Amino acid sequence: MVKKYKRFTKKQLKKDKFREKLIYLFYLFQKEKRKTSFVLIFLIVVISGLLYFQAQRKSSLLQAAYEFREALQLFMFNNFTEALSRMEDIQKLYPKTPQGKDALYWLGQIYYYQGNYTKARSYFEECLETHKNPTLKQASLLAIGDIYLQQNNPHKAVKTYQELMKKYPNSFLIPKTLHQISLAYELLNQPNKAHQTREKLKSLYPNSAYAK
Repeated sequence: MVKKYKRFTKKQLKKDKFREKLIYLFYLFQKEKRKTSFVLIFLIVVISGLLYFQAQRKSSLLQAAYEFREALQLFMFNNFTEALSRMEDIQKLYPKTPQGKDALYWLGQIYYYQGNYTKARSYFEECLETHKNPTLKQASLLAIGDIYLQQNNPHKAVKTYQELMKKYPNSFLIPKTLHQISLAYELLNQPNKAHQTREKLKSLYPNSAYAK
């Protein structure tokens, strides 16, 4: 059974210690109006602010990482409804964290498994446009091609797979990509191209599962 993850309460999220510190320093400044005091107080405000926001950022990263792990676990156990809810929360609450960015790809996967190909493709395309991780970019292109196959659009599928091969010629996903291209050519009623693609797959990647 998946352990329920812990969330920060709204009270914890809204509590702003830096604001309290700022108010305190403001009242202190009203008592001491000399220039030297002002400079000192200003420095204290800046340093306190930096330390506070650094702590908040670290806390957000830890929370995002914990929730992301839980969401992935739900996905692996095929609990797509709960995984979807968790991933959406992560993407909305922590959009600038690594987990918030990765959530775009996994949201696409969840919608794909649910058969919502339009929604899935929108997330994969967003991941492709905004994510800097080359692995997720490659995986997103492959997934978009697979969606076109599922939607009986082999022409666009081939175009997408070829884009993947052109941009990432050394990708570990090339064997599967070639296999998918051969399937797309079959759907396009082009058996010769399908055969040539399979031969290329066996020649270049003889030890891959797709060649076998």
